[in-house]
Amino acid sequence: MTKKDLIRMTLGVAFTVMMVTSIVFAGCAPAAPKPAPEGKPLVIGVTQALSGAWAKYGEDEKMATELAVDEINADGGILGRPLEVIFKDDQANPEFALRNAKDLVLSQNVDWLQGPNSTAC
Repeated sequence: MTKKDLIRMTLGVAFTVMMVTSIVFAGCAPAAPKPAPEGKPLVIGVTQALSGAWAKYGEDEKMATELAVDEINADGGILGRPLEVIFKDDQANPEFALRNAKDLVLSQNVDWLQGPNSTAC
């Protein structure tokens, strides 16, 4: 190995170490704050058993939905638009679930309908 080859190899290793170090430290840098979502909100309609025999499952799903919406909004929303949620209690009753779904879509004009946890509904 010539002296020239040794210098090239040393510079190559040094460059690789610098690149890897900069990539690692770039991942440790604090993320730039995202702008708050603006504009007309995207509305999610949720019909869920919030009372009755299935209430525990409905409450858990409500909390999970609220958490997801809060995180998405904190991250700038969807395409810069905030999310908003409207919850309706269907009491695990198919008639209530259908009435709620129709109301959410036809009267509340939701952009997204999230279904119930009961297969009957």
